[in-house]
Amino acid sequence: MSAQKIYLASLLLFICLVFPQSTAIVCNFEGHCVTSDDCINVCKSGEDPFLCVRSGPHKGMCCCLKTNGSVLE
Repeated sequence: MSAQKIYLASLLLFICLVFPQSTAIVCNFEGHCVTSDDCINVCKSGEDPFLCVRSGPHKGMCCCLKTNGSVLE
């Protein structure tokens, strides 16, 4: 039983190291939108429009992709 626990802990550690959270989508929330097409002209400073958020605290705002910012959940 002890060997199984060590194996499981090692497997979980490996997964955490191989798949870090840094691969999550990162957004800068800008403007107001109803559809994702509305975000094309909203995103500034070379950011790519990603989607119009339709729920949660950022409802009705455009998610503009960037390198540092809020993680989209």
